[in-house]
Amino acid sequence: MEDEKKIVIDLDSITEQTYDMLGANIKYMLSRMFAGAPINGMIRGPRNKVSALADALSKEKSYLQQAQRYGLDDPRTYRNKTKLATSIKNFERQTGLLWPFK
Repeated sequence: MEDEKKIVIDLDSITEQTYDMLGANIKYMLSRMFAGAPINGMIRGPRNKVSALADALSKEKSYLQQAQRYGLDDPRTYRNKTKLATSIKNFERQTGLLWPFK
């Protein structure tokens, strides 16, 4: 069985030096979500920041699934892209960090 990587994201301690690590961890979490595999991780920080990250991850997954299923020109994909953009703006406003994928 594959060794599961333990992820710990502390939203209050992210600096320029650890920002790349945030992007890598989010990428890893998304790949696990698409594989249907469990994610062994913990997100620390104030409730509003954690909720904003969870919502952005969820919307990112939904958008990618719709794009994969229906293509980029489909209205359903556009709706999910709009929801993702709103979620990303909320994440950036709540945390003061830029979303690592644009």
